[in-house]
Amino acid sequence: MHSPLIPAKEYDRIVEQMPICCVDLLPINDGQFLLSWRINDPGKDQWFPVGGRIYKGETLIDAAMRKLREELGVTMPEEAFKQIFAGETIFHGKTVDQNRHSVNIVYVVELNDMAFVLDSTQLAEVAWFSSVNSEWHPYVREILSVAGFNE
Repeated sequence: MHSPLIPAKEYDRIVEQMPICCVDLLPINDGQFLLSWRINDPGKDQWFPVGGRIYKGETLIDAAMRKLREELGVTMPEEAFKQIFAGETIFHGKTVDQNRHSVNIVYVVELNDMAFVLDSTQLAEVAWFSSVNSEWHPYVREILSVAGFNE
């Protein structure tokens, strides 16, 4: 696999020029879904699924398993993940972090109600929800709808 570390200036140039391929995770448990409160852009100060970019040479499922481990401190076998959606997010803003376009592959993963070890560089908290809030980002509402959760 190609090294995931890209110098910041080079990565900013890439983000300014093209979409970034990402995986997003929707943990579910007993009729509820888990979202994270983002502390950085894009999606800062909003509820979003955990996730992030796919590294060159990394399969989608390997990226999903890595993001679950990195952001929530949870390891699950490949069989626990089910791909449910492919879509995109386009954010507009003044900085490179706010002005992003990503292609997102979404996985549902069944988790028990367990303790999480959060990536505090990205997430302030996580919470379980049983219904969709109409004020959440349209992308979040869309993937929740595909997963069977309604407003």
